Amino acid sequence: MDKLFFKIECPNLAVAKRLSRKTYPFLCFVDHFSHSNSGRVLVCYLGRDESWKCYDSHQKLWTSLPNFDSASDHSDG
Repeated sequence: MDKLFFKIECPNLAVAKRLSRKTYPFLCFVDHFSHSNSGRVLVCYLGRDESWKCYDSHQKLWTSLPNFDSASDHSDG
């Protein structure tokens, strides 16, 4: 089974930093659905340079994701 991850899109850096310190509940959620301990959480926000910055709970560091597929990029209409 592929690794399952849970992506959280935050409105700004402050919210993202707060959530990045509290990933344990989200990891429990991911692990429940993946039936393994290989889940990960990405806590992301859109930076001023229009690129996504994400905290990766697996690597425990912030990274820039230039090709991040945002849920807000998709419309239902």
